[in-house]
Amino acid sequence: MIGFGALAFVLFLAPALAVPGTLVLDHRLVLPAVGVLVVLGELVRALGPERRMLVAFGGVGMVALTLVTVGFEGAFRDPGAFAREAVASSPRSPLAHFCLGQVEQRAGTTIGRSPSTRWRSRSGRPRSCTTTSRSSP
Repeated sequence: MIGFGALAFVLFLAPALAVPGTLVLDHRLVLPAVGVLVVLGELVRALGPERRMLVAFGGVGMVALTLVTVGFEGAFRDPGAFAREAVASSPRSPLAHFCLGQVEQRAGTTIGRSPSTRWRSRSGRPRSCTTTSRSSP
């Protein structure tokens, strides 16, 4: 049964890692986690620990997970805090910067510069995504 759990972990994780450069998000790790739980369950059953020891380790695990949850709670208070935390923890992630930009756009704010000067060229004229040249008649 341990081999089954390990095989399930590898088989469910392989498609997410097969394509290089693919963003591995947490929803792609749920099924591989089932394989890890099968392996852990079988190891616990094979070791046959006392009930008190099992309850003690379970309690310590619950306390540890509670502390991790409380530690990350601030990042989920609003979309802006979440996006800023994503950029701070993954500064090279285009997805994190895109999400922060969406949050700022919806809120009407920008970081660092005011919206009126953010998209101005050196000449002082607003920049455009497309450039058009007009020929004089």
